[in-house]
Amino acid sequence: MRDDGPGLVQAVSETISRAGELIHLEFRVFRAELAEKAAQIGTGLALVLGGAVLLTAALFLILQAIVMALVQGGMSPAGATILVAAACIAIGLVLVLIGRRNFDPEKLAPDRTVGDVRRDTILVKEKLT
Repeated sequence: MRDDGPGLVQAVSETISRAGELIHLEFRVFRAELAEKAAQIGTGLALVLGGAVLLTAALFLILQAIVMALVQGGMSPAGATILVAAACIAIGLVLVLIGRRNFDPEKLAPDRTVGDVRRDTILVKEKLT
């Protein structure tokens, strides 16, 4: 009868060692991918910010053109400016009030996930009893 004890121990030891190396390698790949994604997010944010600046400038020019059109239509410059500013304030307030609703904690709660976890908990309890 052959004694495979030391060979088996060595094989198991080598397998565990290689598994550890594989996990270490996977973590390194994961960190590299995260760094790559972070750089991608940074580039995306910079582009969005640049676009927002240009869009804001364009909006100011459009509002200025509306003021000028109202002045050419016979309004005083101050009156036209106040009218356009008041319209911007009204529209801005409506958008802010509507947008605030999206920050309601009840709407931000992960309802589906909480429901799924509750359902799974009930199923596990039923299986264990």
